[in-house]
Amino acid sequence: MLSGEKSYPLRKFVISFGVLFLGLALARNNIFWSSLSVFYLILMLSVLKISIKSPKKTELDSFKKFIFIWSLLPLSIGSMVIYGRWGRYLLLEEIAFVFFLFIFSIMTILILENRTKLKSNIQFTGIFLYSFPIGVGAIRSIARFLSDQFFHTQYFHGNSHFMLELLIITVFSFYIGYLLKYYLKHSKYSSLIGMDKEMEIWSPFEINKEDLLKFLNSVFNKFNRSELITVSTFFQWSIYGVIIYGLIVDNHPVTVWALFSFGISVVPELLTKNTKSGLPAIIYFWSTFVLFVYAVGRPLGFYSLSDWWAEVTHFLAGSAVALVFFSLLVYFDDRYENLSLPKWVIPPLILLFIFTIGVFWEITEFYIDIIFDTSTQAGLEDTAYDLIFNFLGAIFSLTTISLFSQIDIFHPYRSKLLEVLKR
Repeated sequence: MLSGEKSYPLRKFVISFGVLFLGLALARNNIFWSSLSVFYLILMLSVLKISIKSPKKTELDSFKKFIFIWSLLPLSIGSMVIYGRWGRYLLLEEIAFVFFLFIFSIMTILILENRTKLKSNIQFTGIFLYSFPIGVGAIRSIARFLSDQFFHTQYFHGNSHFMLELLIITVFSFYIGYLLKYYLKHSKYSSLIGMDKEMEIWSPFEINKEDLLKFLNSVFNKFNRSELITVSTFFQWSIYGVIIYGLIVDNHPVTVWALFSFGISVVPELLTKNTKSGLPAIIYFWSTFVLFVYAVGRPLGFYSLSDWWAEVTHFLAGSAVALVFFSLLVYFDDRYENLSLPKWVIPPLILLFIFTIGVFWEITEFYIDIIFDTSTQAGLEDTAYDLIFNFLGAIFSLTTISLFSQIDIFHPYRSKLLEVLKR
């Protein structure tokens, strides 16, 4: 008998409702809601089979019941969306979708905490609860865009429609995520998903800077430091040259963006001042290279000559953010006992975070264009491809890290694949 089977009479009802919802979605040829219902059933069955690790068995049983009851809400709303006139209301569909994602995120954390080596804390769980709905929402919007491009569907009628969908998902995710995080943190379930543990630091300024740099240099010690620093310095002075060029030709946009890039490029030097280790050469190199490409694109006219130059900058930006986020994750995982991240968890978490950052950036650009009557976003394709290339840049960065650092984050995936093939 499954653990706690007698404790929640709603179990059979909720599973049956999920199967019924799947059948309804299949009958309406709705691939999206059919996929959601399949994931729901898989996760729900996994939750049912969780072995009891908590000394308080009743807490786990009660938490399962809590998940079951709240899963009825998106199932009910989703049924109205895919069947009947309610389907035309975008807001109703997004509410059901976001609620589904939060149910998924809670079940995922619970499963990982109890069935893997993952040990989370309130910071990790909080980031996951926010990043999962926004990241998956972005993936869904991109999938719809690609469907419009290659299969001639009509999900979006323009960039405003695309941005409205992302905005609704983001706003709902923040409101629901904040309320859910507050409730879980102060409930009896906090220990089941690691929300009863907190890091010793309260802000980035409390991190031991010397210890962080020493650890990161040990992770990235395969890279040739002297050569990378030399090239990085060249990129930095090239950005300075763009500033001079902008002043000479009296091109204010070029000057302002080059000043912005140069200002960011000196931040690593300021942060590592008076430290023995210094910033890892690969991080310094990659940040200055990204800023160099961004700065020289404007005076050389690459943005106007090629539609793909903007995508190149988003590719590089995604790779740079992934590199920084990876560095912080592995440092916290190594230094703090109340956080333990299996290596196979790191890539999905980073990719979700990249999508989340990308959504915030695109929303900012969209409203800057509205307020200041600019044309930062060229249209629907420009926005969607920006998000796609952020993702591809993160994949590139993670692959490079796996090949040229002391941490092979893709090794667990290869091991599991080999195990499956051997079977």
